[in-house]
Amino acid sequence: MHRSRMIRWGACLVAAGLVLPLPWGAAQGAFLWASPLLLATAWLAAFHVVAWQVLGLAVGGMSWIKPRWFCRFLCPTGALCDAAAACGRPLRPLATIPALQKTLCLAGLILAILGLPLLALLDPLNLFSAFFDLWQPIPAEAQWFKASLLLLVVCSNLILPHAWCQRVCPLGGLQDSLTDARAWLQRPPSERVPFMSSRRAALTALVAAGGGVWLRPEEAVANGTLRPPGARPGAAFQRLCARCGNCVKSCPTRIIQSSGIDGPIWDWLTPQICFVDSYCLPECNRCGAVCPSGAIAPFTPEQKSSLVLGTAVIDLERCLLTEGRECDRCKAACPYDAVAIVLPADAFFSIPQISPTRCVGCGACAILCPVLVITIAPLHPEHPSIPRE
Repeated sequence: MHRSRMIRWGACLVAAGLVLPLPWGAAQGAFLWASPLLLATAWLAAFHVVAWQVLGLAVGGMSWIKPRWFCRFLCPTGALCDAAAACGRPLRPLATIPALQKTLCLAGLILAILGLPLLALLDPLNLFSAFFDLWQPIPAEAQWFKASLLLLVVCSNLILPHAWCQRVCPLGGLQDSLTDARAWLQRPPSERVPFMSSRRAALTALVAAGGGVWLRPEEAVANGTLRPPGARPGAAFQRLCARCGNCVKSCPTRIIQSSGIDGPIWDWLTPQICFVDSYCLPECNRCGAVCPSGAIAPFTPEQKSSLVLGTAVIDLERCLLTEGRECDRCKAACPYDAVAIVLPADAFFSIPQISPTRCVGCGACAILCPVLVITIAPLHPEHPSIPRE
């Protein structure tokens, strides 16, 4: 086996190990930080990067010097595509397939500037990571949709071998653009033509800008959606989220799920919290540690009590206490001492009372309530995870 293939298959196995929902901690899906496309998307979308994205900068720098070196040595999706291509039969010669990789890269970056980074889903590292969202007890529609993207890309190589890597992949397009830029700068000034001045580039920029302005989430709000702790407020979250599923896979209680594709387009496949079988543990900070784009800010367990997801709302008409029955499950369950059992002056029975200064919306009371009369409501639609002063 050629040395580059051996290295790439080794990288593929390492990436698969890191992306499985195992207790890797902050290393969960760490290879996503190596994508210069995700780095560029996050910076253009919200002028924000995280420290570990220096790896993406290093990969981009190497691509400036050695064309497509990342594809040859480290891309896990490329390894799968090559394996499929070795088993396939081409329907048409590769040379007859139009080169779309730079076009998709340019369109994705323009859409990111306009706050709609959905083409980041086509980043090959993101495709690989998103596939493993299926490793859930009961995969939802969103998980199947994201997994189907990688299957579609890999299986396309059975009939169009190497077409994805050499003609479509936007990360490859970014690497090719860096190589072209280096060659352009090395030419004498008199021989330089305007960079990316083709009609295709101009049409791509026009269509992407028009579509982005039309769909741009100017006033995007959470619409009643509970976000993970540390989530950026309002539209900043949708702008930064890479839809990679790292937070979904790292959550030890499986309360973080990817949203579907039936809502506003800027909200597609973003993580949301669903309190069904468990709640947000006070000692856990994995979602912030593994987010590759900074959509969820890193935080310590000690800071957890200041990150407000929402507030508990109790339907007192159905509460056992108002029926004269004994119960203090919500008070006993709350890890933040935000629930008290009080006797109002004008009542003959005690009722549970939520402290708005202590409740963070962790969901413990809602899950453990024996009659399920507690819900968690977002505190403010534009601030799904508000740091408390």
